[in-house]
Amino acid sequence: MSEQFFEQLKHETITWLRSLDFLQVENIMLKNRLAEILRLNVSNEILDKLEHYQNIFLSKDAVISILRHDIKEHKKGLQNSLAINDKNDPLFQRQQLLRSDMEKMEKEFSRLKAEFNNYLAQCCD
Repeated sequence: MSEQFFEQLKHETITWLRSLDFLQVENIMLKNRLAEILRLNVSNEILDKLEHYQNIFLSKDAVISILRHDIKEHKKGLQNSLAINDKNDPLFQRQQLLRSDMEKMEKEFSRLKAEFNNYLAQCCD
């Protein structure tokens, strides 16, 4: 495969790391918003739902951390490699898997954020 393609794979890993940084900040903001709502006098039903969201936010922290670790390890592998010869190359296969994982994470997080904000708009108006 071409050197330009190989450089694109490296660039993609850097982009993923920046995206994870953004998602981490967004997750912190969601947890802070949740803490603000908890300071209010809320019903047990709302409290249960907020606890559910808190657990999801904490699990997203773990997933972000694991993805960041996996991407950094993959990036090291790319930096230590001279090239990717074909689509059967383990580095290429790993890139494909990480790409899929990142797409899934970004979609899930976007959906979670919208769901949480919609819930707050309905329950706490």
